[in-house]
Amino acid sequence: MKPASKVFLVVITCMVGIGRCQFQCDWAGKFVQALQQRGGSEEACKVLALPAAQFNQYRLLLEQEEVQGLRLIKLPIVQRELQGYADRYIRDAGGSVRELVNIVDDPIPNAFATGQTVFLHSGIVDWYLRPDVALMNLGLSRSQANQYLSQVQADYPGQIGLFAILAHETGHNVLGHPDVHPAAERCNEFISAGVKRVKTYEEELATGRQPSHMKEFLKGIVVGYAQTFLGSQRQQQIESEADAFGAWLVWKETGEAEAMAMSLQWLADFPGTQPANQSGAVFEALCSDHPNLLQRVSAAQSLASSLMNSEGLPQDKIRNSPLPETTNQYEDFLEWYPKQVEAINRIAEGKLTAEESQTNMTIHIETQPNGATLSIDGNSVGNAPADRSLSLGPHQISAMKDDLRAQVRIVVFSDAPKKIKLDLRK
Repeated sequence: MKPASKVFLVVITCMVGIGRCQFQCDWAGKFVQALQQRGGSEEACKVLALPAAQFNQYRLLLEQEEVQGLRLIKLPIVQRELQGYADRYIRDAGGSVRELVNIVDDPIPNAFATGQTVFLHSGIVDWYLRPDVALMNLGLSRSQANQYLSQVQADYPGQIGLFAILAHETGHNVLGHPDVHPAAERCNEFISAGVKRVKTYEEELATGRQPSHMKEFLKGIVVGYAQTFLGSQRQQQIESEADAFGAWLVWKETGEAEAMAMSLQWLADFPGTQPANQSGAVFEALCSDHPNLLQRVSAAQSLASSLMNSEGLPQDKIRNSPLPETTNQYEDFLEWYPKQVEAINRIAEGKLTAEESQTNMTIHIETQPNGATLSIDGNSVGNAPADRSLSLGPHQISAMKDDLRAQVRIVVFSDAPKKIKLDLRK
């Protein structure tokens, strides 16, 4: 990238500050947060399990709620051409849902995808179609804009660069980055939390602690929401996937294998993407600060060579959808947890199967202070510490030393903790 003039950088820094494109770079977080607010932690699982048509309607509803504050503008000729490309991209990708293209009144060159829609900032449209206007809309004079453009004009890709940006965002939508992937992650977290809760309930009964309330079990499982849903490494992974898918899409439609590389290079030429200080860039362009954006340019240039030698989508660059595996895991969980809780409660009540009634487990018993006299189910069994073989089910353990006494009701399970400690000092 060519060096920018100090005048330009001062203007950009003053106009933009150090803000980030939160819609684009944390849309996954916004989607998951909206799910949580509508139906709790399990909502992501329920939404993923919907038929495709209902899922599309649901996410479109959430999208409409989340983007209400955006100022959309109409550029009929530009939008008509972009919409045509979007339709062809979806067709090439084998999709069935129409992707809408909207333009946001924002001079900062950026774009983001929300599942069924691509939002392009007016600044990014201008940067590829009218770069001098893009710069003047951020406060530069015409002479300053022309001066800067003269330094970078060799990289200018023209409108094909904008088609590549649209292809990149379409890649996000087709690959499920804004909705399917984050919902699957949240669903997996919900399932893990549910399994952990069942295990905790069993451990509480096993060690004599007050058990958790298990009514309305699923509603009680809450997975915390992190403001930034995706870490930087994961974010760069999905951007790389969208670059690869988008490079293939724009190549299919234009025949230009280097379209994505040229487009990203031109975006990197916008001075706002330069490192403004030690903490990073003035703003994130497509979720990359300047160094990462240049790395993506290099990756797209390498990809161009492979595209020219192949007719296929670069599958090795793209993960499979998590949807089938996650929905199967959720269905298995819904079948597993009530049976597991029922079995735990049944054993806790001493209602054992014939096989369970023949099973004994060794339980290690300790007391504080040490050396207390122990009795189990009313029978003296010596002093602590002690290892005793106990049948599955409930047992009453008592301990006595001098004038100190303690007792606890435990439940022996085959897969629960096998160590009990009684504190006589309480």
